[in-house]
Amino acid sequence: MKRDESMQRRMFLRTVAAGSIATTAAIASTFPRPAIAQGKMEWRIINVWGEEPSPWLRLFAKLVSEESEGRMTIRCYGPGQIVPLFETIDAVAEGKVEMGTAASPFWARKVPAMAYIYTIPFGLTAQEQNAWFEFGGGQELADKVYGEVGCKFFPFGNTGLQMGGWFNKEINSITDL
Repeated sequence: MKRDESMQRRMFLRTVAAGSIATTAAIASTFPRPAIAQGKMEWRIINVWGEEPSPWLRLFAKLVSEESEGRMTIRCYGPGQIVPLFETIDAVAEGKVEMGTAASPFWARKVPAMAYIYTIPFGLTAQEQNAWFEFGGGQELADKVYGEVGCKFFPFGNTGLQMGGWFNKEINSITDL
């Protein structure tokens, strides 16, 4: 093969490649834009603790708005402001609101396994539980359990180990129990 033929072939391939890229870009520009690019989204979240949404939930909403450059905002509601407290998960599943936050044992009446997604007395530390969700199959298990009620689970804070109960006298040994 002569040097001129090789050079012409390379030039041909470059031209075809450039034309393909330009054609693909022109076709792609006719695709409908995602809804988020066309406007703003506003989601609602129900927090089941306290009468008013907590400061950390408001901070979360503020950070989402800032990071999305205002394209997404989250309005925070306390329990009972949209639906009664124990109907929060149903409201999310039915699409009445986009998000809710609570301890998973709140919903154990619907799916008993939800009680074990949350930290339990004498259970994992916050770091161990986070590792379980990320690397030990916890997220997959939570998705399966929450899927039974039509919701998606996201860890949203971690209180760490919980005490074993409330007692009217000090517990100093196992025999005190």
